[in-house]
Amino acid sequence: SPFKKRGEPFSLKALQGSIQETIDAGVDVHMLQPMVTYVPMWDSGIYPIEDHYRWWTSQYGNNVSSFIDYLMAGNDILADFIHYCRENGISPFVSFRLNDWHGIEWIGAAEGTEIPAWVSHCLDKFRAERPELWNTTPDQRTEPWPDHVKFLEEPGMVGKVRNERVLCWRHQPVVERIYAFIEELCRNYDIAGLELDFLR
Repeated sequence: SPFKKRGEPFSLKALQGSIQETIDAGVDVHMLQPMVTYVPMWDSGIYPIEDHYRWWTSQYGNNVSSFIDYLMAGNDILADFIHYCRENGISPFVSFRLNDWHGIEWIGAAEGTEIPAWVSHCLDKFRAERPELWNTTPDQRTEPWPDHVKFLEEPGMVGKVRNERVLCWRHQPVVERIYAFIEELCRNYDIAGLELDFLR
């Protein structure tokens, strides 16, 4: 990205730069996915970032992504996005991933495993602690090895494990949680449109 060099942390400047690029191109709608999976990148009452941070650091240590650092500093990525769009005459749309799978392959990693920082803004407490809501039954799941890194290096293993651990919409708690996030977005933020992303 011309707004963020590889290795640089997420910043308001980078977010605004990416929006400005579309404005300069004459685009009248900009769409943001403020939630890779189930870690809200807004001021959520359903799953506050402080609660997520406490859970993550208690389970996996202090290695968190710059998105989490930004939110923990009291910022709100969705509010920042909407403000810049509205201020510059472009319509802010939100795209909501309905069942993203990034990061869930790290559930069950042994204590001390070095987990990539980006997983901290993907993997949440709800999915990690509710395996009964996953897409498979226990007998259909692949058991991780003690060496989780080598386990995931096996050809095809990441996709296999992700498929086994995505949430299943047959379960009412799954529907209720996703609906609650969508309702929170629509009630509390001045978005111009909403896309439900069924691909992820």
